[in-house]
Amino acid sequence: VQKGRTAAVAEVSPNEIHKRELVAEVGALGAAVVTDELAVTPDRVAEFVEHYVAHVHADDLARTKPEQLLGVIMQHYELARQRSAGTDEVAIFTPEKATHGFDLKGSTVLLVVTDDRPFLVDSVTMEITRQGWSIREVCHPQYIVVRDAAGDLTDVVHRADKHPDGIPESWIEMEIYPPLGKSADELSDALADGVLRALADVRAATTDWQQMRTRLSE
Repeated sequence: VQKGRTAAVAEVSPNEIHKRELVAEVGALGAAVVTDELAVTPDRVAEFVEHYVAHVHADDLARTKPEQLLGVIMQHYELARQRSAGTDEVAIFTPEKATHGFDLKGSTVLLVVTDDRPFLVDSVTMEITRQGWSIREVCHPQYIVVRDAAGDLTDVVHRADKHPDGIPESWIEMEIYPPLGKSADELSDALADGVLRALADVRAATTDWQQMRTRLSE
């Protein structure tokens, strides 16, 4: 720094501070309650949580409480524990404290676990809006996973160099609202079916596209 000048210091917004504190607290809470063998150390849990919300803007988490983020992540992790090769897992639920231990002030949660492919978020978003739902928040972490022959999850990381033979997966979480005047319960099954169809279409389209590229390169 030249004499007479001061180095510029990037300001950290209150929401960014909240996000850091939220991730740290959820990581600690998760390490205390998760008994799964994959949660080998608190650091592994904290790393998982940090990556889960890495691309979520701090402003979108400004009102998120630790128990809410932990609850969503735990539900997503449970959905991901078993997935057979070439299939898609979808769950839709409206969390309630009495049942799930947390709520999202009436928001419904859509969870997806599938092979990582192009156009996934766009395709799911289009189906949600086609059915008249509104989207409040989107979270799209991508993990490298290891599964046994039955599809059971045996390890999950977010860096390919830690598992070169791992499977890239997309874990999509969206907070959504049903159309005005309708309840989530009466429309959730139709939405789940529509999302599964959209994912199947993406799988078919990208598989054909990859096969065409392979043939062209031969």
